Amino acid sequence: MVEWTDSERSAIISLWGKIDVGEIGPQALTRLLIVYPWTQRHFSTFGNLSTTAAILGNDKVAKHGKIVMGGLDRAVKNLDDIKGVYTALSTMHSEKLHVDPDNFRLLAECISVCVAARFGPSVFTADVQEAWQKFLSVVVSGLSRQYH
Repeated sequence: MVEWTDSERSAIISLWGKIDVGEIGPQALTRLLIVYPWTQRHFSTFGNLSTTAAILGNDKVAKHGKIVMGGLDRAVKNLDDIKGVYTALSTMHSEKLHVDPDNFRLLAECISVCVAARFGPSVFTADVQEAWQKFLSVVVSGLSRQYH
């Protein structure tokens, strides 16, 4: 179990309250698919992902980006049981989808880049980033749990 300080909880919840999942989710997944093109193999049903323009214009990518952020919403609402909340999702990604668990870390990095770009240093301060990175690390661990 992860121990959260009051300031970490406050920073995570406050930042999450500012995030538009319809903006950040699609941006982060798009960034993942462009920057780390080998991750595209997990999205073969999404159609054309052969160019940056195709990825940017792909409605399925945008929709799935929102779904990913919905998963983060569940984590924010269950900070004390993130691993439990993600058990079924971890099993599905491990046993059915065969997603390399390192991809979760890469997506978390992309989410952080998009959040930092959106809010800048006045909102995404070093202290907020510290709490946010800890949160995303716990999320990645929860998603990777069924692989071990």
